[in-house]
Amino acid sequence: MFLGSCGTDDDQSTTNDDVADDDTDAKITAVVEGQQFTSFDLDEAIEAQMVLIELNGKQAYFLTIAGVDLDGTSVKAIGISFGDGDFTQLAAGKEHSGIPNDMGIEYALGTYQHENGDETLVNATSEDSENASVTVTAINKEDKVVSGVFTFTAIDPDTGDSFEVTEGKFTNIQYEVL
Repeated sequence: MFLGSCGTDDDQSTTNDDVADDDTDAKITAVVEGQQFTSFDLDEAIEAQMVLIELNGKQAYFLTIAGVDLDGTSVKAIGISFGDGDFTQLAAGKEHSGIPNDMGIEYALGTYQHENGDETLVNATSEDSENASVTVTAINKEDKVVSGVFTFTAIDPDTGDSFEVTEGKFTNIQYEVL
């Protein structure tokens, strides 16, 4: 995902103050180490893709959702992935945890990235902590729209620093089935 702009008027930049508060807007929000994260309400700032595969006679699903937050000087991104071995079980209330089930299919994973220009400040994932939780609160499989809540602890493998991501919420996210 690449975000950029061209122009000579620096006062025309878009900030999160421009994000609408309408509950029907697609957005991702969370608190990262006490700081608010709110994704931009732009098509390029939120991506969601679902992969469906036949596995053990059932349709397994793997859904990845990512959002970007710009604060004027840096770019922050949160990504969450979750899945299970039975797409028919994906419904409101379905919980996913960071610890895979016996088949290694049911899982939840979170990532947090922070960049400042060309410098990557943080590139952390919950893979090592196995501390991630995603709960679907609403899904419309016909319209391909999903909402839910999440938390995770991400660890930057380069520094060993951990980042607590709490109060996570993804709302009205349109996903693409690959």
